[in-house]
Amino acid sequence: MINIEKFQSEIQKNMQAMVNEHGKIIRENRELKDQVKQLEKQTLAMNVTKTDKDAVVIFAADVSSSMGIWERVSGKEYAEKLLSVLSERYKSVSTRHIHHHTEAKLVNKGEFLARDESGGTIASSAYRLINKELEDFDYDNENLDVFVVHISDGDNLTSDNLRINKIIEKVFKKVTKIIYVEVSPFTKNSILLNGRNGLKSIENGKFSYVIIKNTDEVDASVRGFATLHLN
Repeated sequence: MINIEKFQSEIQKNMQAMVNEHGKIIRENRELKDQVKQLEKQTLAMNVTKTDKDAVVIFAADVSSSMGIWERVSGKEYAEKLLSVLSERYKSVSTRHIHHHTEAKLVNKGEFLARDESGGTIASSAYRLINKELEDFDYDNENLDVFVVHISDGDNLTSDNLRINKIIEKVFKKVTKIIYVEVSPFTKNSILLNGRNGLKSIENGKFSYVIIKNTDEVDASVRGFATLHLN
């Protein structure tokens, strides 16, 4: 005859053992992820030459309805890793964060790319606000490098590209570098980059762009930027 209490006790012990083992696996996985992140940071830092200068980074991101979860997560990951690399190079790094759809506004770091918003896209609103930020603050300092990083999935009004080109010429005079980061896992025509008067038509050494179609390309893009521009 089966001893029910003993049977139940054995089941509880086995379940507790499974829970403990599962918890151990989770902890080890977290530790491994932390080690990988630290290694990635060290690897990226190896490509960077240190300087006594300070830096300002103005991040702008499209948060219109076309920017899905993948686009926002990948864009935020790029921004965080780029900021980590810049922090290795510069004595200090301060940031500004801008969201845009048809209009642009300043947001705090915690809000940046945390969620999408409804509406279409007029990307020139971001560059207009960037230019205003540059005019309102004294960034004209030989010991200060200023970076603009624009994150988008490539959507825009075709007629708006020309407005961007006109504004960006003013921005170029005040910054060290403008980086356009296109995040889209889909093969599609990027109006912002490839459309008429798109960003790809810009001929200025201060401008560069990257296209990220999968998460593996985030690290490669940041490493490429560090190798080319931070040495």
